[in-house]
Amino acid sequence: MAKRKSNMVVGSSGLIKSINKKNILNTIKRNTMVSRAEISREVKLTMPTVMRISEELIRDGLVCEIGKGISTGGRKPNLLSIIPNGRYFIGTVIDKNIQSIVTNIEGEILSSCRRDIDYSGGEDKILVQLKQCMKEAVRMSGLSKEDMSYSGIGTPGMGFKYAKQANDGVFSYWATKNLDFFKEKGHFEWPTAVENAAKLGALGELEYGIGKSLNDYIYVYADYGVGMGRVKGGKLDIGIDGVAGELGHTSIDFNGRDCYCGSRGCLESYCSINALVKEYRHEKVLDGGANGSNYGLQMIEDALAQGDPTAEEVVKRVGGWLGIGLANAVNIYNPSAVIIGGELARRFPLYIQSASEVMMKNIFRDKGRKIKALAGTVDKPMEALGAIALAIEAYFDEYCSK
Repeated sequence: MAKRKSNMVVGSSGLIKSINKKNILNTIKRNTMVSRAEISREVKLTMPTVMRISEELIRDGLVCEIGKGISTGGRKPNLLSIIPNGRYFIGTVIDKNIQSIVTNIEGEILSSCRRDIDYSGGEDKILVQLKQCMKEAVRMSGLSKEDMSYSGIGTPGMGFKYAKQANDGVFSYWATKNLDFFKEKGHFEWPTAVENAAKLGALGELEYGIGKSLNDYIYVYADYGVGMGRVKGGKLDIGIDGVAGELGHTSIDFNGRDCYCGSRGCLESYCSINALVKEYRHEKVLDGGANGSNYGLQMIEDALAQGDPTAEEVVKRVGGWLGIGLANAVNIYNPSAVIIGGELARRFPLYIQSASEVMMKNIFRDKGRKIKALAGTVDKPMEALGAIALAIEAYFDEYCSK
């Protein structure tokens, strides 16, 4: 995993101790095993400081000594490691349904619960459903609610401009909601951190996926919506107000399709799941299909597997539209890689291939074409794991500040 640089901070002794403690804890967590001397060199702290803080971590059941390392001339050093089951966390993601996972501090998934979501009520009704799914995940893990240290939740975008002619119930629901409501204390049985699901996909890849070997990349979430998370210098960049990354609502055609957000030509209107299904239905009706409403995502996937040229053409076309948006993002940010995740990336490799080819053609600078276009991790729920990473980060902040 790419090492993240520690910034020198001037402040009170309590603040400095908190920062030092977190740097040491993160260093131990990132390494399978590490000596106190290695920690001292990496975080640039004196050995007495490292020894004092590491003893606190051992006493609090977060870290343990696991044996001896290789001698470099003197006595063999004692090696430190995070205790995998020293703490447990809950990660939850909301989209068309709710998924909650329970993991230990290393992100090992112990249980997973997925439930349909009813959008017919207000925030209180959503909260009830969230709590039910989270409690069920804890029950399935064999742990108790007292074992949980922190929770992370990923949500769709909230509080955006909204045109009343929009007909997508999910997005119209979240348009009028305030993220602060879900951040208020007392809603959940555990301390909880909340963030946009697309950004959590980027964080999940950083901590548990292919982003481990990268330091600067863009993660694009191609699902019912299209969102983006940017990792810079090994950290998630969310912007001044936490709303950076709305790639899906950058316009690729000012006179184009109406978008539920009230604008026209938004990228999301061309390369999301809904856009793919609508495009396929349209083509099938033109080809004499009896009822375009019968066509759905699974049918497209099956048709593609059977060599249906219409399915192939539509998936390539829709992926190509995403590629235009990706090129725009690359021209602005110049990342080392673009990772494409979400349901479309998991189910349609051709979608990623087409997006990558069109992106490369539309990158302005020659040097920019050195970029890697990568499929996101497909065998793990990266957005939910991003919620876990968010929860662990928030827990470390609180623990180290005590």
